[in-house]
Amino acid sequence: MDKSWVDLKKQIFAAMREEGVNKAELARRLGWQAPHVNRMLGSEEKPDEETPEPGLDKLHEVAGALNTTLAELVQKAEGGKGPKVVTGAQGRDALVGKIVGQLCDLNNEELMTVSNTVRLLKEKQAAKKAAGKKSQAG
Repeated sequence: MDKSWVDLKKQIFAAMREEGVNKAELARRLGWQAPHVNRMLGSEEKPDEETPEPGLDKLHEVAGALNTTLAELVQKAEGGKGPKVVTGAQGRDALVGKIVGQLCDLNNEELMTVSNTVRLLKEKQAAKKAAGKKSQAG
């Protein structure tokens, strides 16, 4: 089993403890059947046990149900080594290269999830800008 999935599961269980949420409550918050959550996460006592790795869309849903973000869970799973601020053209180019490499490993469904997430973020940014201009004008 992929170590990153094991580490991410550990962070999901930690977020569940912080929220005071068990798997049945998580399933209720997600609108999923409890067996689906059980299959996905397995046992907290045995995080290394074989469980299917869900797609990004499912992980985003789980993070949202736990009042956190997937980025925060991943950052904690990576030992606090999360996204860094990138400055300069070389740093940006290196980051773009890394992202492209990671995108090549995704399946079509995961690529669509990434694409939709980027589109939604851009729409939110545009709406925020429009609201800011409106408040300055008025």
